Amino acid sequence: GVHARAAAELPAGELAGRALPLWYKVLAPCEGVYRLRLTLHGLYGGEVLVFAGRRRLVWRGELPAGREQVVEALTDLTPIIPGGETRPARDDTLDVTVIGPAALLCLTVERVTEDRARRIFVLGDSTVTDQTAAVPYAPGTSYAGWGQMLPWYLPEGWCVSILVNGAATTESFEEEGHWAVVEPRLRPGDFCLMQFGHNDQKRPHLTARGGYTRRLRNYVKRVRARGAVPVLVTPLARNSWTTGGQYNDLLRDYAEAVFALGRE
Repeated sequence: GVHARAAAELPAGELAGRALPLWYKVLAPCEGVYRLRLTLHGLYGGEVLVFAGRRRLVWRGELPAGREQVVEALTDLTPIIPGGETRPARDDTLDVTVIGPAALLCLTVERVTEDRARRIFVLGDSTVTDQTAAVPYAPGTSYAGWGQMLPWYLPEGWCVSILVNGAATTESFEEEGHWAVVEPRLRPGDFCLMQFGHNDQKRPHLTARGGYTRRLRNYVKRVRARGAVPVLVTPLARNSWTTGGQYNDLLRDYAEAVFALGRE
């Protein structure tokens, strides 16, 4: 493991409410789903957060001084299309990050067979994808896609897989190769959450009841063809208000299109 250190010139005020991460990397032999088992030791008490993979929250809680906590979580290794490219890049390391006053005493990694794990694939844009964070880490202000927080809310036996970059549309998700990574990895019983709209709205041919709906309908059919369950998600609302203090629902047409397609 490597423990981040604050730069010598960093003012003390910049560290208030922030934390320095403890990073671990494990070289994995192949693609797949892996079970992580961590034993944490509380150093001087306080909130501890554990992230797996590309900053996906798998545990959060208070860890008193001297107390030990065992954390188990599933994470995956899957090729991903880097930003601006169309060919998948291999990922061969499992990442674990601990934030807060804790030491990691033990970390074990076990590859999980397909019959022992179900996956939730998240398709979408920058509002769902894996976002980085500044160091020192500020949990309350760091930007994150909601997909990164999803693992913490799921029961045991589920693995969240996010295979998308920012600025994606229902069209570019396929044209840039992301769908070609997701489709062959879908298994019966998996879920596929699809949330687009923020960037489709900027493309004249991807109107809410036109290209946007047609492409979502196509994804639904192809997800079902693999035996997986498609879940349509309305676009995340923008924080937009009029000068009169009224909410400016810029994505209403796209949300209504999602509901209409769901009813269909």
